[in-house]
Formats: sequence, structure tokens, C-alpha cells
Amino acid sequence: MWLGGRGGGPVSVFDTVRKHAAKGGHDQLSHGNWARGQGVPDEFIASKAEFKAAQKQAKAKIAKAPVPTKEEVEKAHRDLKNARRAGGESRGGNSRDRRNQRRNLFKEFGGEERGYVVCHGSGVKLHWSRDPEENPNGFPILSRGKVFVKKQGGAYRLSNLLPEFLAYNKHRGDSPLREENTEYM
Repeated sequence: MWLGGRGGGPVSVFDTVRKHAAKGGHDQLSHGNWARGQGVPDEFIASKAEFKAAQKQAKAKIAKAPVPTKEEVEKAHRDLKNARRAGGESRGGNSRDRRNQRRNLFKEFGGEERGYVVCHGSGVKLHWSRDPEENPNGFPILSRGKVFVKKQGGAYRLSNLLPEFLAYNKHRGDSPLREENTEYM
């Protein structure tokens, strides 16, 4: 069983990925190739149809995500300035809160029907839990990716979150998925 690591709209994730690829980065749009390079076995890579459906669903959510207010951006910048860790001190609540957010994302993106959700950027099948009773196939645990990143005032709210493969989430870093509030970055 592979456990993995620890874990449109204005500017879509697809545009961001293409820009990154043009600068010599990995092209996640070549279905599954980037994830395989991260050591993900083929059985954990979604079909091309599932990958396209995940991209479509993510694109719709990205377009509908509420734009953080100027006050939220200012607070985020204060938090980042005083933080001891990259991305700020906030991790989106305690472990129970984070687990509930993962479970809610799993439900929102159809995980209860299929037994997994698909990362919109890598095509990797993901689950909300590490528990073998909940996740009998041993899919990697989903990471909570932000539509609006911290520098844009984005918070760990369900309306601002997407299920992402951890390696993809780290690879994307602070890349904005929408243009709003990028003047603060």
C-alpha cells in the first residue's frame, strides 16, 4: 500500500499551470505524468475522464469562490509578518477541524460515491482519511488547497478550498488561481 507523503474564471488553475510549465516547471495537464514522477503508482491515477471532470468541478468552484475583503488581506499580511513558519501560523483550526474540512471536501467533490476524489492538478485519487477502515484502498490523504492563498487574504474556509494531492499543493505554493488581490502579493 502506498501512503504518500504527509500528507473559467478570471485566472484559472489551468492558466497558472501553463505559465509555470512555460517557465520550465512540470506540466500537470499531461494527465498523470507529473504525479507518476512523484512516485504515485498507476492505480492511484484517475482516468482521463475523471481528471477532466475534476478540473471542470474545480474550475467552477474557483470561479465562485468569494473574494477576500481588504480587511482580510491586511490581517493576513500582519499574520504573515509575525509568523514563525512559512504561510503563517494558521493551519485552519485544530486537528478535528482540519479532518472535518477534508471530509466535507471529500463529500463536495463526490468522494462518498466513488470512494475517492481526484486532484484537479495532478490526477491523483485522494481520500479524506488515513484510517484503513475508511480508506481501504490506501489512497493518499487529500490536502486542502486554497483558491485565494494567504497573501491574497485567503483563509481555510470550505468555500476557498480544493482537494489537492500534497505534492501538487506544495508545488503550486503561493501561485494564485484568481487575479483578485494579487496587487497585495
